[in-house]
Amino acid sequence: MTSRVFSRSKVSNCKHNLKMDEDATGRDPYVSFGKQELKAPRKTRRSDTDSLARSKEIFNDLDAGLSLLPSILAREEDKSQLFDTQVRVFKARADIVRKRKDLGVEDPKSASKKATLARRKRLQRKLPGLGILRSQ
Repeated sequence: MTSRVFSRSKVSNCKHNLKMDEDATGRDPYVSFGKQELKAPRKTRRSDTDSLARSKEIFNDLDAGLSLLPSILAREEDKSQLFDTQVRVFKARADIVRKRKDLGVEDPKSASKKATLARRKRLQRKLPGLGILRSQ
């Protein structure tokens, strides 16, 4: 097929007085570039090896980070659930306190706190030279 195209282009180019780029070996004129001489490769320099090592290290770090993403996602979801649970517990306790006030029921914890404070005041009155007692 190339010989047909080549011969056809030769005929059409001759009609238009175009010169073909054909030498005695009969090379294909459609090949733009002949054989080029290859340059000798450049010697590997220290900066090249350093940058390659840095690139490999960065790739390994990114790969490790990518493998950590699922565990980070699971941790953050657990944190979110814990926060939601704490909010619900806080709201439930606030509701309990409000309902106890409405019903006139005293909180057992507040009663024990009041008793502890009263006991401390009595001790301070009896033993004034001891100074401030530490709270427990």
